[in-house]
Amino acid sequence: GIVVPGGFGGRGVEGKIAVCKYARENNIPFLGICLGMQCAVIEFARNVCGIKGANSTEFDKTSVEEQQVVIDMPEHKGSEKGMGGTMRLGLRDTVFLTENCKLRKLYDARKISERHRHRYEVNPKVVSKLSRAGLLFVGMGTNENAAHVNGKVSSYATLLKLAECETSKTIEENNTQEMYEISEREVLLSKIEDLCGTGDDETDTTSVRMEIFELQGHPYFVGVQFHPEYLSHPLKPSPPLFGLICAASGQLESFLRGSKIPTPVNVLKAAENYGSNVAENVLQETHLFVNELSMLTDQNADESQLSGSSKY
Repeated sequence: GIVVPGGFGGRGVEGKIAVCKYARENNIPFLGICLGMQCAVIEFARNVCGIKGANSTEFDKTSVEEQQVVIDMPEHKGSEKGMGGTMRLGLRDTVFLTENCKLRKLYDARKISERHRHRYEVNPKVVSKLSRAGLLFVGMGTNENAAHVNGKVSSYATLLKLAECETSKTIEENNTQEMYEISEREVLLSKIEDLCGTGDDETDTTSVRMEIFELQGHPYFVGVQFHPEYLSHPLKPSPPLFGLICAASGQLESFLRGSKIPTPVNVLKAAENYGSNVAENVLQETHLFVNELSMLTDQNADESQLSGSSKY
């Protein structure tokens, strides 16, 4: 599996974008975190959606509006005095728009709270095009810095309401009401387009923030704007990171179906269930194993030097 982590600045970005393409085209489990998510969006916009020159305003200040797939967040733009106080920081809520996605099942919750540290975001204006091409934005947050409190409350209420919509629609035609069943994908796309077209004041283009995407048809191609590593723990790994490891080891689908608990998660869950002493013993045994493995490696290296030949 591949992780493209967060960061700032343009150094090495084209290499990160190339890695995103490689993982996408070769069905390699992938997790993009913060900037890594944005790089994956840029790559997809360029090579799947055909947006020539697609980029982030962080890296290319001369790009035209159509190329700006990642932009400064309107409410966090810097001033002439500098960039102080312009980051979106701390715990923020993300609401899943569908139950039929990997991270929704891994988190087992409709709404989650994760820590953030960024000042750029995926441009809501291109989200519909990206999603219809298969990069589905399954989790969204809201603009917590809306100019008016009512706008903030309203946008969050709209997000929650749309997230809870069923996979069917009632429409009026020829003065009669008929129920039309439409696919879950079309319902999700409809939610995405409704949300990305919702604004709360004249300065904001939208009241929502793109938090999670999943690539349709890929074993595990996931991007998150937040930093899952901040709340991860050895006995309770963060769902995006846990999902990546499961996918890389070929165990994700069986885990999501509930037919298998991946090793060593079953051991760790048992440790949690039976008390802290068991948990400590598991960790101690793990440390002993790693130390023994390290000593064995050093011993083999010393023997190779003495014999004048390598055993590897």
